[in-house]
Amino acid sequence: MDQERSNFTVGANAPVVLVFAQSHRIANTDFESARRMLRGSFEQFPDLYFAFVTNDGATFRQLTNFTDTTHSRSAEEHYHIIETGQTAIATFHDQLGQIMRTIPQRLMARDCHTASNRDLWRAPVVREEYEQYLTPGVELRYRLGQLFLRNSEHVRVQFMNTDYGEFTVCEGRNYRVAPEHCQTTGPGLESLWFNHTRPCDGIMDHACRSLYYTVRLESSNVMCNENDCRFPDQVRFVIRHEGIRCMSDGNGGERIHFLPALWMVVCVGGILSLFA
Repeated sequence: MDQERSNFTVGANAPVVLVFAQSHRIANTDFESARRMLRGSFEQFPDLYFAFVTNDGATFRQLTNFTDTTHSRSAEEHYHIIETGQTAIATFHDQLGQIMRTIPQRLMARDCHTASNRDLWRAPVVREEYEQYLTPGVELRYRLGQLFLRNSEHVRVQFMNTDYGEFTVCEGRNYRVAPEHCQTTGPGLESLWFNHTRPCDGIMDHACRSLYYTVRLESSNVMCNENDCRFPDQVRFVIRHEGIRCMSDGNGGERIHFLPALWMVVCVGGILSLFA
């Protein structure tokens, strides 16, 4: 996270913690400690995902069965349980691979935690870019978390074609189903825009839903020979977003307090130690 802040990152892969607990159970004395760690990790890092490989699925479902509004709306999305008593990777790698493929990349406001940046994010014209490459047959997924939407008035997300090929972008607000609002690039439609006015009902709208996007390739027109291209038939495009804001921009609302990255290392290390 420190590197992301210094680089003004506005898009990145979501962090995933993989926990193996196939031969150990959580002691009753450690259960509440594990719940506090999981809750704290989610509150500090809302784009964090967990995958538990365990032979005790019932305990882990109870462990992640949070009832408060914000957390319970996201628990199923962020906590995945693979039930198996086998330790050989071949016995569960298909399930794990499917989970990893469904986890979206994250779009975010840059450097939200700094006081010097809050004035900048009051300006609705602020726009950031995130360069991406599409591969034939591979769908890319993105998530713009609801914490960045609660304090926003006008949010615009652009998927800009760079003349490498054509692609389709779909938007939705329910992670359980495929996004249904779709647009496709083509002649006279080089940029696809998705616009929202007050996407959430204020900063206290804990029931607000995140925005989800999928991008799939339709055709590749030129050979991609840039250093960032993995394959010659990849298509380059750019994601731009504007209007998303930190939870506090000086108006007295809530604020996301980002702790140092070491906190997450300690927290995750503590969670893993409970299953050692």
